[in-house]
Amino acid sequence: MSGTKTVPVAELARILGIGVRRVQQITAQGGAVKSAARGQYDLAASVQAYVRYREDEAVAARIGSAADDEIGGRDVVDLTQERARKMRGDADIVEMQAARERGTLVRADTVGRAWSNILKIVQVKLMGQGPARIAARALGCQTEREIKQIVRDEMRQVLTEAAQIDPAEVLAADEDEVADDGGAA
Repeated sequence: MSGTKTVPVAELARILGIGVRRVQQITAQGGAVKSAARGQYDLAASVQAYVRYREDEAVAARIGSAADDEIGGRDVVDLTQERARKMRGDADIVEMQAARERGTLVRADTVGRAWSNILKIVQVKLMGQGPARIAARALGCQTEREIKQIVRDEMRQVLTEAAQIDPAEVLAADEDEVADDGGAA
């Protein structure tokens, strides 16, 4: 093939990160493709063949050790799996940091604090101001139905106001209070 790049055995060994002798051994086992010219290797085909060779080795090693999942009472650690797990964990951390910077990820304790503060606001509106407003409006009522409607209206108003509360503003106000108190919660 005219567009195929060939390399000497020493360069292929350097690219694969193994020794020249190892390239020759793998070639003898069918793990690398040798081109027509003596001592020259088709680079792309050889790299692909080497990757397949290593994958086959890994599969054979897993099959061979499947029966012996324990050695001396300790679980066998698959280094490749552990590296992949670490890489996934590192990638997850990077994704979470990016999401936090975009503002699309918030810590659970922060969300809990925001909800707690919102519920305190609702409680103050219902328990502090609500009874007085309900009582004032209910003075002229003649039926239980009228009073229930006044209570429903008051609750609906408080809940509608609560729905308009911005959790970020509640948290900012909470952090300002903590800063004003010298860090005491």
